[in-house]
Amino acid sequence: MVASAVSNEILSPVAPSRLWKAVVKDSHNLMPKLMPDIISSIVVLEGNGGVGTIRQSNFTSAIKDFSYWKDRVEAIDDEKRVFRYSVIEGGLIGKKVKSTLFELKFEDGADGGSVCKFKGEYETIEDSLPTEAETTEMMGSMVGMFKAIEGYLIANPDVAVSNEILSPVAPSRLWKAIAKDSRNLMPKLMPDIISSIVVLEGNGGVGTIRQSNFTSAVKDFSYWKDRVEAIDDEKRVFKYSVIEGGLIGKKVKSTLFELMFEDGADGGSVCKFKGEYEAIEDSLPTEDESKEMMGSMVGMFKAIEGYLIANPEARISYVKHKNSL
Repeated sequence: MVASAVSNEILSPVAPSRLWKAVVKDSHNLMPKLMPDIISSIVVLEGNGGVGTIRQSNFTSAIKDFSYWKDRVEAIDDEKRVFRYSVIEGGLIGKKVKSTLFELKFEDGADGGSVCKFKGEYETIEDSLPTEAETTEMMGSMVGMFKAIEGYLIANPDVAVSNEILSPVAPSRLWKAIAKDSRNLMPKLMPDIISSIVVLEGNGGVGTIRQSNFTSAVKDFSYWKDRVEAIDDEKRVFKYSVIEGGLIGKKVKSTLFELMFEDGADGGSVCKFKGEYEAIEDSLPTEDESKEMMGSMVGMFKAIEGYLIANPEARISYVKHKNSL
């Protein structure tokens, strides 16, 4: 029995935030599509993506030594973009190795790109180090999957649109109204557009899923479902993704919105909005389409801001969550 480690470092032109999302958060969906000759399916057996989540990767007959493996998430750090997982069954477990632990890390690189660091730790069955060919094989599967995802992201560029608004309303009031109580406020403030907002799952923290239902005034869609991806009460940062409905499957594959409320002059706020989306076509959207993407978020913000200015004593329901960025 011998413990050993192999490592690799790759420079990528893709932003670390995109690689992190695709490799760590969505690889179970992407890999069977990008490598169908090798990976037939990846199934989540237990968990929701956090520590302890167990997945089973099923391989085609192109892989001769094994037909599947099960891996378990051992650590995940969204802020530092560090992900660790171990193979607990299948693969080379019991054949060549007793245990394996893989680590992926995505750091900021030059010109908006990434420095991607991979590390594999393993304990061999035999009392000898593996050959160079075996070491290369061990790291090769991880790097091969990464390169497939990187190629996909390069071919399908994300687009980000942003906006910054100065508001006379205190950031604490905007935060409570928009991040905590928009589901109650928006149908009242924009009844011609939003008929209702219903919480389908969760209590407002990370993982909460809501459905916004729209009136006939919205021509392109009748609803969307969004999921809270991150919420930080101290920094007043809120991130959510649209997971169904809206423009998903029509103009975009995915969307992620971020709202941040910072202290401004004279007790007001600096309100920062950012929208990231992956276009369906292999081309950037027009300027009008980009403005449309940001417009819905800013429009809802302006409606709530106007309400708070007109009602300075309005009390907003507020629940502080332990979930953080």
